[in-house]
Amino acid sequence: MIIKLNDYFKSKSGPIVMCIGYFDGIHLGHQQLIKKTIEIARKQNMEPVLFTFDPSPAKILGKDKYYGEITSLQDRDRILSELGIKTLVVMDFNSQTMNEQADDFVHNVIIKMNVKTLICGFDFRYGFKGKGNTKTLQDYYEFNTIIIPSYDYSGAKVSTSRIINLLKSKSVREANLLLGHNFKINGFVIHGLNNGGRIGFRTANIELGDYVMPSIGVYACYAYFNGVKYKAMVNIGIHPTISELEKPIMEVHILDFDQNLYGKFIEVEFVDYIRDEIKFDDIENLKSQIIMDTKTIAKILY
Repeated sequence: MIIKLNDYFKSKSGPIVMCIGYFDGIHLGHQQLIKKTIEIARKQNMEPVLFTFDPSPAKILGKDKYYGEITSLQDRDRILSELGIKTLVVMDFNSQTMNEQADDFVHNVIIKMNVKTLICGFDFRYGFKGKGNTKTLQDYYEFNTIIIPSYDYSGAKVSTSRIINLLKSKSVREANLLLGHNFKINGFVIHGLNNGGRIGFRTANIELGDYVMPSIGVYACYAYFNGVKYKAMVNIGIHPTISELEKPIMEVHILDFDQNLYGKFIEVEFVDYIRDEIKFDDIENLKSQIIMDTKTIAKILY
Protein backbone atom coordinates (compact mmCIF):
# COMPACT_ATOMS: atom_id res chain seq x y z
CA MET A 1 0.00 0.00 0.00
CA ILE A 2 1.41 3.37 -1.06
CA ILE A 3 1.02 6.09 1.58
CA LYS A 4 2.17 9.68 1.20
CA LEU A 5 4.32 10.82 4.13
CA ASN A 6 1.85 13.45 5.38
CA ASP A 7 -0.97 10.91 5.31
CA TYR A 8 1.22 8.45 7.20
CA PHE A 9 1.75 10.99 9.98
CA LYS A 10 -2.03 11.37 10.28
CA SER A 11 -2.78 7.65 10.44
CA LYS A 12 0.17 5.88 12.13
CA SER A 13 1.68 6.13 15.59
CA GLY A 14 3.13 2.73 16.59
CA PRO A 15 6.87 1.99 16.56
CA ILE A 16 8.20 0.57 13.28
CA VAL A 17 11.22 -1.03 11.66
CA MET A 18 12.03 0.79 8.43
CA CYS A 19 14.36 0.46 5.48
CA ILE A 20 15.13 3.58 3.51
CA GLY A 21 16.32 4.32 -0.04
CA TYR A 22 15.09 4.74 -3.59
CA PHE A 23 14.93 1.00 -4.39
CA ASP A 24 14.47 1.23 -8.16
CA GLY A 25 14.17 -2.35 -9.40
CA ILE A 26 13.88 -4.00 -5.96
CA HIS A 27 16.91 -6.03 -7.10
CA LEU A 28 18.87 -8.69 -5.17
CA GLY A 29 20.85 -6.03 -3.31
CA HIS A 30 17.67 -4.22 -2.23
CA GLN A 31 16.17 -7.54 -1.19
CA GLN A 32 18.90 -7.96 1.43
CA LEU A 33 17.64 -4.80 3.15
CA ILE A 34 14.04 -5.91 2.83
CA LYS A 35 14.74 -9.37 4.32
CA LYS A 36 16.57 -7.80 7.26
CA THR A 37 13.73 -5.33 7.82
CA ILE A 38 11.15 -8.12 7.94
CA GLU A 39 13.39 -10.25 10.18
CA ILE A 40 13.93 -7.46 12.74
CA ALA A 41 10.26 -6.41 12.63
CA ARG A 42 9.16 -9.95 13.47
CA LYS A 43 11.62 -10.19 16.36
CA GLN A 44 10.48 -6.86 17.77
CA ASN A 45 6.79 -7.41 16.97
CA MET A 46 6.64 -4.21 14.92
CA GLU A 47 5.44 -3.29 11.45
CA PRO A 48 8.03 -3.44 8.62
CA VAL A 49 7.91 -0.30 6.46
CA LEU A 50 9.83 0.82 3.39
CA PHE A 51 10.48 4.53 2.89
CA THR A 52 11.27 6.02 -0.51
CA PHE A 53 11.09 9.18 -2.60
CA ASP A 54 9.11 10.14 -5.69
CA PRO A 55 10.02 11.16 -8.30
CA SER A 56 13.57 9.87 -8.66
CA PRO A 57 16.13 12.19 -7.03
CA ALA A 58 18.40 11.55 -10.04
CA LYS A 59 15.69 12.85 -12.38
CA ILE A 60 15.08 16.00 -10.35
CA LEU A 61 18.78 16.70 -9.82
CA GLY A 62 19.34 16.38 -13.57
CA LYS A 63 22.12 13.85 -13.41
CA ASP A 64 23.57 13.06 -16.83
CA LYS A 65 23.23 9.32 -16.31
CA TYR A 66 19.48 9.27 -15.65
CA TYR A 67 18.20 6.81 -18.28
CA GLY A 68 14.79 6.11 -16.80
CA GLU A 69 13.54 3.67 -14.22
CA ILE A 70 13.35 -0.11 -13.96
CA THR A 71 10.23 0.00 -11.81
CA SER A 72 7.44 2.50 -11.33
CA LEU A 73 6.24 3.33 -7.84
CA GLN A 74 3.28 0.99 -8.40
CA ASP A 75 5.65 -1.79 -9.54
CA ARG A 76 7.67 -1.40 -6.37
CA ASP A 77 4.56 -1.52 -4.21
CA ARG A 78 3.48 -4.79 -5.87
CA ILE A 79 6.90 -6.44 -5.54
CA LEU A 80 7.27 -5.30 -1.93
CA SER A 81 3.89 -6.77 -1.06
CA GLU A 82 4.97 -10.09 -2.58
CA LEU A 83 8.18 -9.98 -0.49
CA GLY A 84 6.32 -9.23 2.73
CA ILE A 85 6.27 -5.45 3.22
CA LYS A 86 2.76 -4.05 2.95
CA THR A 87 3.44 -0.38 3.68
CA LEU A 88 5.38 1.85 1.27
CA VAL A 89 5.74 5.41 2.56
CA VAL A 90 6.55 8.00 -0.11
CA MET A 91 8.05 11.43 0.38
CA ASP A 92 7.77 13.95 -2.45
CA PHE A 93 11.22 14.78 -3.75
CA ASN A 94 11.30 18.47 -4.67
CA SER A 95 13.33 21.62 -4.09
CA GLN A 96 12.33 21.74 -0.43
CA THR A 97 13.28 18.10 0.11
CA MET A 98 16.67 18.39 -1.56
CA ASN A 99 17.57 21.48 0.47
CA GLU A 100 16.58 20.06 3.86
CA GLN A 101 19.54 19.73 6.21
CA ALA A 102 20.50 16.19 7.19
CA ASP A 103 19.68 16.60 10.90
CA ASP A 104 16.33 18.20 10.07
CA PHE A 105 15.45 15.28 7.82
CA VAL A 106 16.17 12.80 10.62
CA HIS A 107 14.03 14.68 13.15
CA ASN A 108 11.22 15.67 10.77
CA VAL A 109 10.91 12.25 9.14
CA ILE A 110 12.66 9.29 10.77
CA ILE A 111 12.14 10.20 14.42
CA LYS A 112 8.66 11.60 13.77
CA MET A 113 7.69 8.29 12.11
CA ASN A 114 8.59 6.53 15.39
CA VAL A 115 11.33 4.42 13.81
CA LYS A 116 13.02 2.15 16.34
CA THR A 117 15.33 0.36 13.89
CA LEU A 118 16.47 1.80 10.57
CA ILE A 119 17.97 -0.39 7.84
CA CYS A 120 19.92 1.17 4.98
CA GLY A 121 22.57 0.32 2.43
CA PHE A 122 26.26 1.00 3.06
CA ASP A 123 26.25 3.90 0.58
CA PHE A 124 23.05 5.61 1.77
CA ARG A 125 23.25 9.40 2.00
CA TYR A 126 20.61 11.96 2.91
CA GLY A 127 20.03 15.65 3.47
CA PHE A 128 21.35 18.70 1.63
CA LYS A 129 24.18 17.70 -0.71
CA GLY A 130 24.17 14.22 0.83
CA LYS A 131 25.94 15.41 3.98
CA GLY A 132 24.21 12.77 6.09
CA ASN A 133 25.48 9.19 5.83
CA THR A 134 25.50 5.86 7.63
CA LYS A 135 28.08 7.08 10.16
CA THR A 136 26.01 10.11 11.20
CA LEU A 137 22.96 7.88 11.58
CA GLN A 138 24.83 5.49 13.88
CA ASP A 139 26.72 8.13 15.86
CA TYR A 140 24.16 10.84 16.62
CA TYR A 141 20.72 9.28 17.06
CA GLU A 142 19.08 6.97 19.58
CA PHE A 143 17.30 4.66 17.13
CA ASN A 144 19.21 1.55 16.08
CA THR A 145 20.76 1.72 12.59
CA ILE A 146 21.71 -1.45 10.70
CA ILE A 147 23.97 -1.08 7.68
CA ILE A 148 23.72 -3.68 4.92
CA PRO A 149 26.96 -4.22 2.95
CA SER A 150 27.32 -4.40 -0.83
CA TYR A 151 25.73 -7.46 -2.42
CA ASP A 152 27.90 -8.89 -5.20
CA TYR A 153 27.07 -11.15 -8.13
CA SER A 154 29.77 -12.50 -10.47
CA GLY A 155 32.37 -10.39 -8.74
CA ALA A 156 30.62 -7.03 -9.00
CA LYS A 157 28.11 -5.04 -6.97
CA VAL A 158 24.45 -5.54 -7.85
CA SER A 159 23.14 -2.05 -8.58
CA THR A 160 20.38 -0.30 -10.46
CA SER A 161 22.89 1.25 -12.87
CA ARG A 162 24.42 -2.16 -13.62
CA ILE A 163 20.99 -3.60 -14.42
CA ILE A 164 20.09 -0.63 -16.63
CA ASN A 165 23.34 -1.11 -18.55
CA LEU A 166 22.46 -4.80 -19.06
CA LEU A 167 18.98 -3.91 -20.35
CA LYS A 168 20.49 -1.42 -22.76
CA SER A 169 23.07 -3.94 -24.03
CA LYS A 170 20.72 -6.86 -24.92
CA SER A 171 21.49 -8.84 -21.74
CA VAL A 172 17.92 -9.30 -20.51
CA ARG A 173 18.48 -12.72 -18.95
CA GLU A 174 21.38 -11.45 -16.82
CA ALA A 175 19.42 -8.34 -15.85
CA ASN A 176 16.58 -10.59 -14.68
CA LEU A 177 19.00 -12.68 -12.63
CA LEU A 178 20.23 -9.57 -10.80
CA LEU A 179 16.69 -8.34 -10.29
CA GLY A 180 15.52 -11.65 -8.86
CA HIS A 181 12.42 -11.26 -11.04
CA ASN A 182 11.79 -10.49 -14.70
CA PHE A 183 11.92 -6.89 -15.92
CA LYS A 184 8.43 -5.59 -16.68
CA ILE A 185 6.93 -2.59 -18.40
CA ASN A 186 3.26 -1.76 -18.10
CA GLY A 187 1.05 0.95 -19.51
CA PHE A 188 -1.85 1.83 -21.71
CA VAL A 189 -1.97 0.91 -25.38
CA ILE A 190 -1.77 3.98 -27.62
CA HIS A 191 -2.41 4.51 -31.33
CA GLY A 192 0.65 4.00 -33.53
CA LEU A 193 1.34 3.96 -37.26
CA ASN A 194 -0.37 0.56 -37.80
CA ASN A 195 2.68 -0.68 -39.73
CA GLY A 196 2.39 -4.08 -38.05
CA GLY A 197 -1.26 -4.40 -39.01
CA ARG A 198 -0.50 -3.56 -42.63
CA ILE A 199 1.81 -6.56 -42.93
CA GLY A 200 -0.44 -8.96 -41.04
CA PHE A 201 0.94 -8.70 -37.49
CA ARG A 202 -1.17 -6.51 -35.22
CA THR A 203 0.83 -4.77 -32.54
CA ALA A 204 0.03 -2.80 -29.40
CA ASN A 205 2.11 0.32 -28.89
CA ILE A 206 3.04 1.03 -25.27
CA GLU A 207 4.02 4.48 -24.06
CA LEU A 208 7.22 3.93 -22.04
CA GLY A 209 6.84 6.95 -19.78
CA ASP A 210 9.72 6.95 -17.26
CA TYR A 211 10.68 3.31 -17.85
CA VAL A 212 14.19 2.66 -19.10
CA MET A 213 14.13 1.69 -22.77
CA PRO A 214 15.87 -1.65 -23.39
CA SER A 215 18.19 -2.11 -26.36
CA ILE A 216 16.68 -1.92 -29.84
CA GLY A 217 15.74 -5.40 -31.04
CA VAL A 218 13.24 -8.25 -30.81
CA TYR A 219 12.34 -9.92 -27.50
CA ALA A 220 10.53 -12.98 -26.20
CA CYS A 221 8.02 -11.73 -23.65
CA TYR A 222 4.86 -12.51 -21.78
CA ALA A 223 1.94 -10.08 -22.00
CA TYR A 224 -0.71 -9.85 -19.29
CA PHE A 225 -4.18 -8.55 -20.11
CA ASN A 226 -7.24 -8.84 -17.88
CA GLY A 227 -5.39 -11.30 -15.67
CA VAL A 228 -4.52 -13.66 -18.54
CA LYS A 229 -0.92 -14.48 -19.50
CA TYR A 230 -0.04 -14.63 -23.22
CA LYS A 231 3.11 -15.34 -25.21
CA ALA A 232 4.28 -12.22 -27.01
CA MET A 233 6.90 -10.79 -29.33
CA VAL A 234 8.14 -7.29 -28.56
CA ASN A 235 9.96 -5.10 -31.02
CA ILE A 236 11.78 -2.00 -29.86
CA GLY A 237 12.97 -0.13 -32.89
CA ILE A 238 12.59 2.40 -35.68
CA HIS A 239 11.03 0.34 -38.55
CA PRO A 240 14.03 0.55 -40.92
CA THR A 241 12.36 -1.66 -43.57
CA ILE A 242 9.01 0.16 -43.70
CA SER A 243 9.46 3.83 -42.80
CA GLU A 244 12.34 4.76 -40.54
CA LEU A 245 11.30 6.60 -37.39
CA GLU A 246 13.20 9.38 -35.65
CA LYS A 247 13.19 7.56 -32.29
CA PRO A 248 12.50 3.98 -31.19
CA ILE A 249 9.05 2.80 -30.14
CA MET A 250 7.89 -0.31 -28.28
CA GLU A 251 5.38 -2.62 -29.99
CA VAL A 252 3.85 -5.81 -28.61
CA HIS A 253 2.55 -8.58 -30.86
CA ILE A 254 0.58 -11.08 -28.76
CA LEU A 255 0.65 -14.57 -30.24
CA ASP A 256 -2.72 -16.18 -31.05
CA PHE A 257 -4.60 -13.06 -29.96
CA ASP A 258 -7.02 -10.86 -31.91
CA GLN A 259 -8.65 -8.38 -29.52
CA ASN A 260 -8.71 -4.60 -29.78
CA LEU A 261 -6.37 -3.26 -27.10
CA TYR A 262 -6.49 0.49 -27.76
CA GLY A 263 -6.77 2.32 -24.46
CA LYS A 264 -6.36 -0.92 -22.48
CA PHE A 265 -3.80 -1.49 -19.73
CA ILE A 266 -1.30 -4.32 -20.33
CA GLU A 267 1.84 -5.57 -18.63
CA VAL A 268 4.85 -6.87 -20.57
CA GLU A 269 7.41 -9.21 -18.98
CA PHE A 270 10.79 -9.47 -20.74
CA VAL A 271 12.28 -12.98 -20.88
CA ASP A 272 14.97 -13.06 -23.57
CA TYR A 273 16.59 -11.08 -26.39
CA ILE A 274 16.01 -12.74 -29.78
CA ARG A 275 17.77 -10.68 -32.44
CA ASP A 276 18.77 -7.25 -33.67
CA GLU A 277 16.37 -5.09 -35.64
CA ILE A 278 17.35 -5.52 -39.31
CA LYS A 279 16.63 -3.58 -42.47
CA PHE A 280 15.29 -6.14 -44.98
CA ASP A 281 15.33 -5.85 -48.74
CA ASP A 282 11.54 -5.96 -48.93
CA ILE A 283 8.37 -6.49 -46.87
CA GLU A 284 8.09 -10.19 -47.78
CA ASN A 285 11.51 -10.93 -46.26
CA LEU A 286 10.47 -9.02 -43.15
CA LYS A 287 7.25 -11.03 -42.88
CA SER A 288 9.15 -14.31 -43.28
CA GLN A 289 11.54 -13.30 -40.49
CA ILE A 290 8.67 -12.34 -38.18
CA ILE A 291 7.07 -15.75 -38.71
CA MET A 292 10.38 -17.37 -37.77
CA ASP A 293 10.63 -15.10 -34.73
CA THR A 294 7.18 -16.10 -33.47
CA LYS A 295 8.10 -19.78 -33.77
CA THR A 296 11.35 -19.19 -31.88
CA ILE A 297 9.53 -17.26 -29.16
CA ALA A 298 6.84 -19.93 -28.81
CA LYS A 299 9.60 -22.51 -28.13
CA ILE A 300 11.45 -20.28 -25.64
CA LEU A 301 8.33 -19.51 -23.63
CA TYR A 302 6.85 -23.06 -23.82
